[in-house]
Amino acid sequence: MAKSKKKLLVTTSTFPRFKEDAVPARFVLQLCEQFTDRYAVSVLTPHDPGAQFREKFGEIEVFRFPYFYPTSKEILCDGRGILPNMRGSFLGKIQLPSLLGCEYFHVRRLIHTLRPDIIHSHWAIPQGLCAALAQPKMLPHILTIHSSDLHTLRRIPMGRAILRYVSTHCHTIFFVSSYLKNMFTQIVPDASCTLKVLPMGVDHPFFGRTTTSPAPKWHLLYIGKMYAVKGVTHLIEAMNLLSRSLPQLKLTLVGDGEDRPKLEVQARTFDPEGTIISFTGQVAHEKLPEYLRSADALIVPSIITKHQETEGMPTVILEALATGTPVLASLVGGLTDAVIHGKNGLLFRHSDPADLAEKIMEFYAQQLWRTMPDTARNSAKKYAWPEIGRHYTEAFETTC
Repeated sequence: MAKSKKKLLVTTSTFPRFKEDAVPARFVLQLCEQFTDRYAVSVLTPHDPGAQFREKFGEIEVFRFPYFYPTSKEILCDGRGILPNMRGSFLGKIQLPSLLGCEYFHVRRLIHTLRPDIIHSHWAIPQGLCAALAQPKMLPHILTIHSSDLHTLRRIPMGRAILRYVSTHCHTIFFVSSYLKNMFTQIVPDASCTLKVLPMGVDHPFFGRTTTSPAPKWHLLYIGKMYAVKGVTHLIEAMNLLSRSLPQLKLTLVGDGEDRPKLEVQARTFDPEGTIISFTGQVAHEKLPEYLRSADALIVPSIITKHQETEGMPTVILEALATGTPVLASLVGGLTDAVIHGKNGLLFRHSDPADLAEKIMEFYAQQLWRTMPDTARNSAKKYAWPEIGRHYTEAFETTC
């Protein structure tokens, strides 16, 4: 008789709304898929208009809870991020307390009905807090901190107390970068739980291999959301600085967000016909390898905002490296965990278009587009999903 699987309950505010969804990042789903051999995996995530309240993604049972009525007006968890959806939106602001209350209720309900052996929460708020409040004392809790949750808790009233409370109800906390772990230990220096650094993973077979080009493509790529912390305005300004010295250089911006309209206006001030910079909008996840293979390098120009917020570890960096596409990234947050200057990419000062332009010139002058792809791909092997899943599974097994 086959041994029954242990039950894993995953809580997250970022999860595909349907199987082909291109808007929310897919890393939580991809991580869950690593556990289905050993665990019966259930996911609890906020509902979004048009999504089903309950469905299966392969072997993964997905529960979506409503948090505002009518549900057609739910706007917080559509994949663009809770904080961006709250900014400038009265409706978004009034939905936050409802989201917290409804999540707490549904976590408690699923703990009672599913009787999981372990809870894995993504983001300290609201998921980590709700799980900490709802869990029975003996139910193990693993938390993954991604970035925005830690930055938010650091600056809001009672944020540090909330983080301390959540940490006392965790067996292990994973951080997607060493930068986030260091920030956490400054806030909670005496945490009793286990702290580990482990980024999200990458699907190596899916992203495939880029063959070395005999000549540069003169094509750079940005993939990501378009709001302040991403620093896209500085990338556009760098392209402006290079438009005379490297007139053949092109840039494709893949993604969407609240800053896109003003970024398009900025680009058209020196590129009125759109021959240098093109905006594609959101693209399907299945097309990302094609875009990455078409470029000489991926540019990640993230900044540190006036609120001292920055990136944890964008998964697109790992995806680019797995494809063999070098990465030019700013010196912020967790980006330096993966990008090794002079090996698989180059690093530049954040919020400094001139330094970025200089690094792009260096990239082409030294023919790094030719020498870096193999090193880039090799550097991404340790981020393969099976390897990341193994580390999480080891943490699960020590708790239950």
